[in-house]
Amino acid sequence: GISNSDSHMMKNREWGAVAYLSHSNYGINSEIRINNNSNFTTGCGANTANASKSSSCEIRYGTAVNYPQSTTGNISGIFDMSGGAWEYVIGNYNGTTGSYNGFSSMPDSKYYDNYTITSNADCTLATCGGHALNETTNWYGDYDNFISSSDPFFVRGGCYVDGADAGAFDSDYIDGGGYSIASFRGVLVEK
Repeated sequence: GISNSDSHMMKNREWGAVAYLSHSNYGINSEIRINNNSNFTTGCGANTANASKSSSCEIRYGTAVNYPQSTTGNISGIFDMSGGAWEYVIGNYNGTTGSYNGFSSMPDSKYYDNYTITSNADCTLATCGGHALNETTNWYGDYDNFISSSDPFFVRGGCYVDGADAGAFDSDYIDGGGYSIASFRGVLVEK
């Protein structure tokens, strides 16, 4: 059933769309609970919104009635949008491939969001609208760092150690390297 589809790494604007939906009547409409599990157990949630790292899984996927670590607050939502591992998204500074990511050139432009600015303050509706960047600066106290020529890729969501700085509206920069605390999400789109 996936022969008429296209898969790619999640773009920055796609992360933004999910974050916005989580903060609406269609979602949890509050801060998503951090996955603070230091073992990177998918679907874990902390007992409080911004808990410190833990080796235990305080709210385990599949064993609770409510899931405050989900974008919808229930089991059918998207998990690990806050904490867990940094999530690479394809949001890139000016086609810069970076020195660590293995790209010799950027993929087809339909697979990434290209930014020619290096500051959230320079985001406009035309350049960043809907990407959950400038318009969501400091929502819930999440990080709001921006990419540059030396760190040309976005990571979103924060990491299990980030506490109150992690969240669905967290944006940070990274050089493109492979790190044990970084991951990514795949997206499947109908052609």
